[in-house]
Amino acid sequence: MVATAILSEAALWFLGLGDPNVVSWGSMIGSGRDQLRTAGYLVALPGMALVLGAVAELARRRFERYVQSARSETMMPLDRTDVDDTRPQW
Repeated sequence: MVATAILSEAALWFLGLGDPNVVSWGSMIGSGRDQLRTAGYLVALPGMALVLGAVAELARRRFERYVQSARSETMMPLDRTDVDDTRPQW
């Protein structure tokens, strides 16, 4: 969700649909298009930051799902054959 918002905001600013007084990764990439051959870092650095932010958000979401599924598997009730009757059941 956050990654989509980041990429959508950057796309709108790149197309010039954002506030010209606000600095954004999309506006940085858009303004660096003219100097792409002479100063490619003007586009590369904000582009890498944009991609890294989106990938990090997607990785975080995937990791949370993994942790959630691991927790739910360990919290599953035990079969009656696996339970030692001398211990209290919680």
